[in-house]
Amino acid sequence: MIASNNAYITPLDSNGAEVTARKRKGVFTLLANTTYVYIVGGAAATCIHLQLTGYTAGAVVTSATIQSCSQGHEEVTDFSATAGEWINETPVTGDVEVDGTGWTQSSPTIAAVAGTGAGGASWQLGIGWSPARTRLQLIVGATGGDFVVAMHGKA
Repeated sequence: MIASNNAYITPLDSNGAEVTARKRKGVFTLLANTTYVYIVGGAAATCIHLQLTGYTAGAVVTSATIQSCSQGHEEVTDFSATAGEWINETPVTGDVEVDGTGWTQSSPTIAAVAGTGAGGASWQLGIGWSPARTRLQLIVGATGGDFVVAMHGKA
């Protein structure tokens, strides 16, 4: 990664296929009752910021969780749901903030929305964050909607 970089992240569904229902740059329509993952770049970054924005007022996200894996791509896929391959993280230097009606923070790194308003969540992964691979797992509940995930990293 270059010294400073930001990008929109394309979600993968539970089969590893890239979501193609794109509304505009970075905004994808996610289906109800589906799990998605956003692979976060920045292995060389010492600080990473992720931002999830939900544009659909009625959308339901049951969980948005930072996960890590230090096994290689040959052993563990980006979209694996096998217990123990991707680990839910609560990094000491991590933090999530939420904004919008119905958006909640249930732990230092897990956010959710109950389908009552557009809004978003922001994660700060700071010094000491060092897994080989990082992803944001987004579990959409009974109502899907339009979402964007963007990241910024600094080396």
